[in-house]
Amino acid sequence: MNKKYSVCLTPDERLFLEGICRKGMHKSRKIRRAQVLLKSDAGLTDEVIASEVNISIPTIERIRKRFCLEELTSALEEKPRSGPPPKVDLRVETEVVALVCSSPPNGYDRWTYELLKREADQRCSKKLSKSTLRSLLKKHHLKPWKKRCGAFRT
Repeated sequence: MNKKYSVCLTPDERLFLEGICRKGMHKSRKIRRAQVLLKSDAGLTDEVIASEVNISIPTIERIRKRFCLEELTSALEEKPRSGPPPKVDLRVETEVVALVCSSPPNGYDRWTYELLKREADQRCSKKLSKSTLRSLLKKHHLKPWKKRCGAFRT
């Protein structure tokens, strides 16, 4: 059967893909996509590629199509997935980190989740849940309750 999108790799692209397959330091999906492109370039049929790489024929066709219409990197990488936007944007995140790194209010020796949540709700434009606040602190490796004043960075 004649393929609609045929893969013709340059020597540099071939070396790049072989490096991905050989090193094994990438995600398994990326390695499989690289194997599909290399085997397609070698002239193997979709059925043979599907059995060797353990991937479906429609997926092979999509990988080849993305390589031909876009570029090598887009054929290897995953497309962004749809879904809800992040709960906290960079501006709010920066405000919270700055708050954590500042001194706690008068009368308090250190920050607590409750105190941080109350102050963040007053200062920031968006109300944050305790779990969102906890995730932000974890993301930035901040443990403000471990130090008397300000944040303690691990």
